[in-house]
Amino acid sequence: MLNFWTTTCAPCMEEMPSLEELARLVQGREDVELVTISTDRTWEEVATAVRPGSPMRVLLDADRRVTRDLFGTRLFPETWVVDPRGVIRLRVDGARDWSSAVVLDAVESFR
Repeated sequence: MLNFWTTTCAPCMEEMPSLEELARLVQGREDVELVTISTDRTWEEVATAVRPGSPMRVLLDADRRVTRDLFGTRLFPETWVVDPRGVIRLRVDGARDWSSAVVLDAVESFR
């Protein structure tokens, strides 16, 4: 799963705890990884939103070359579910509760 976000986005900040919970729920699984890509300017800004020891993989794209130019993402939050072959199976615009049973069922269905 890829999640694009920034600390200046209120919906991004609202969904962050549920993303961290999802990362905890899938931690240790070899078939699922949650990667978040922040467009903030510095790691210090990112640290205000991601708790120390978070199981999420957090990447920084301060110049937005990856987020905007490679993936075409301009509005946040945006989350993609990508299968093992690299095919985008689901794209979700806007904040969600990523720790819900529905999401976990969806993750299982892509196995």
